[in-house]
Amino acid sequence: MSVGTNLRKLRAKTKFSQRDVADLLGVDKNTYANWESNTCDIKSIFIPKLASIFEVEIKVLFDKETTNKIKNNLNNNIQIHKDYFKNNTVILFMPDRESVDKFVAIMKERFEV
Repeated sequence: MSVGTNLRKLRAKTKFSQRDVADLLGVDKNTYANWESNTCDIKSIFIPKLASIFEVEIKVLFDKETTNKIKNNLNNNIQIHKDYFKNNTVILFMPDRESVDKFVAIMKERFEV
């Protein structure tokens, strides 16, 4: 499942409308609807806010099947989106400090830094 699918399920569980969630976040309803439909990516500043609204941990927003697309499968906690590969740069969105620490440890080990 994707983040959008998870958002839709969490919203349905809480009985919020898309407008309700958008208003709580201070974004346009269409912006939030696009997140649920996976039409556009969620800016990272909204991830903690969404977790707070739905009263879940950030990692709950990211389903296991979505995160299985991750290279090296870093404990199913990091999401890499294909659109973030630009100019030999990779942008990683890591939901917590533990994921960052694991990633750094793996990179140091692999590149012997």
